[in-house]
Amino acid sequence: MERESMKGYLFNCDNTCELKEVEALLFEMEEKHNLKIDVEKLYFGLKSMSEICDSKIPHLKIDFAVFAVHADESRLSINEENAGIGYAKLYKALSRATGDKVLIVIAGDKDYKDKTEQEQFVISRWARRKVASQFDDEYLDGRKSFILSWNSKHRTIHEEALLHFFDPNKEGQKFQYQPKPKPLPEFQVTSSVTTPGEGDKVIEEGASDQLMDNDVPNLEHEKSTQDERSEEYGGADRTPALVNHPKGTVLLETHLRYGKISSENKDVVEWQQGWQPSEIVMQDLEERWKLVPDAEVLFTADGDGLANCAVKMNPWQNFKYHMRSAQMHAHAHMRICACICTCTCICIIIIMIIIIHFTRG
Repeated sequence: MERESMKGYLFNCDNTCELKEVEALLFEMEEKHNLKIDVEKLYFGLKSMSEICDSKIPHLKIDFAVFAVHADESRLSINEENAGIGYAKLYKALSRATGDKVLIVIAGDKDYKDKTEQEQFVISRWARRKVASQFDDEYLDGRKSFILSWNSKHRTIHEEALLHFFDPNKEGQKFQYQPKPKPLPEFQVTSSVTTPGEGDKVIEEGASDQLMDNDVPNLEHEKSTQDERSEEYGGADRTPALVNHPKGTVLLETHLRYGKISSENKDVVEWQQGWQPSEIVMQDLEERWKLVPDAEVLFTADGDGLANCAVKMNPWQNFKYHMRSAQMHAHAHMRICACICTCTCICIIIIMIIIIHFTRG
């Protein structure tokens, strides 16, 4: 059955970025995946945005829209309510016209941390922090739409995201990207199974806890032994593994280096061919363990196609972790005390000036 052609419009304000790369991505989707996409590019000035929203967009025959902005814009205000600035009016007009089929592209994004982040995320963490508060999660994870970012050219993961976006059967489903497996180090296949111990720090895949910038681990409610830390949170990832392994099967046993999963031969103990942790878990691990130079991580199957994760530190790393966290708390408290003292001194000086003024009067 021949697919119907989709009509899309590409928008940019004040020529902050060129739309040809977005157009190139859509043309590539046509050639590779047998899609029929008809696109038009529309550049507009900020002063004419209201006119476009009121007079032009409501009359367009449009199936989807792409609004492109540049990462270096002073403020990436795309959907801020009552902000009085930004592109909220345009975004809402496009959402009404397309039934929420609006993609956001942030071009000129040079803030990807490394190649791994570029390969496994549709948007850099830096860009996500800039815009995430303006959108519900479903507009970020593919259930309704995406926000994509790149520097000068799109990547493979962006093509896969668009396939998900254009597939009506995927509506309401989260985008789960499985990168092509890289050559894996040799690993030992054994029949023995290790499971997280009672004192292990257990991190279930898909955990939704979020750490804001400058967050430090909460030590007040942690239970710790001499060589392990223990904490549970989150829910199981709904993404099935490539194979539904028996419960307890070791999917990956390796080390974390400052929160990053290591694939070096010296660190990998066991790795099931083709299995990869989800991008949410990798991001969460890095955020939570970025202070720790070295820790052991173990992923095991739960028998239902999902995975559990346990992270464990040796006694020396555990001690250093607590010391660094305590130092961060101490520095924060010192800054607060300094601010309080400064404010107190200023208030005293103001009161003294007032008293002297009235006394002389």
